[in-house]
Amino acid sequence: MASKKQAHDPGEELFESLLEQTVELGNKAAEADPEADLWDIADGLLYGAVSSGSTRANPARIATAPIAPRSPPPKRAWPSCA
Repeated sequence: MASKKQAHDPGEELFESLLEQTVELGNKAAEADPEADLWDIADGLLYGAVSSGSTRANPARIATAPIAPRSPPPKRAWPSCA
């Protein structure tokens, strides 16, 4: 059976390009500060992407957008050895 040739999607190319640039930016941030928490870098990139998209849809949100505090990691309960 012959494979179907997929239609060219310029949106997919743009998405791939932006994804590569985001990964490069995260890697540069991690290299600039070896002590940085990689999850903090990833959280910041994701927050920036989401807040940028929401403020473009509603520019009035720029001044009122709250900064969400990062929740602490859950405490682990170790099993009792008794």
